[in-house]
Amino acid sequence: MSSGSDRPARQAGQATVELMLVLPVIVAFALLIGQVGVVVRDSMLVHHAARAAAREAAVDPTDAAAAGAAVKSSRLDGSRMSVSLFGGRSKGDHITARVRYVSTTELPMVGWMLPDVNLQAEVTMRVE
Repeated sequence: MSSGSDRPARQAGQATVELMLVLPVIVAFALLIGQVGVVVRDSMLVHHAARAAAREAAVDPTDAAAAGAAVKSSRLDGSRMSVSLFGGRSKGDHITARVRYVSTTELPMVGWMLPDVNLQAEVTMRVE
């Protein structure tokens, strides 16, 4: 016969098994939240890059100047970013800068579950 003293040891073993079953799910969920945070950060940087591109295009309405300002201001990977300008390029016209960026989902364990996210932002300013 067993005594009542081994009961807490069995319960501790059960708690350990339950923790081992739930822990991978909790870690994956935490990493997923982290990946969403990275995409949200990239989205804000894309909007900032579009503002910088439009500001530069208002002074120097060339594609190269706008693209350079977008990459420099945002610290995003320029090889995954495209900048295009639309609208008039004469003084007083409105010019629109459109920035597109591919945000890669590469966090360990969860990056492969999510596709890369295409982000886009547009800002319009008056040419000076």
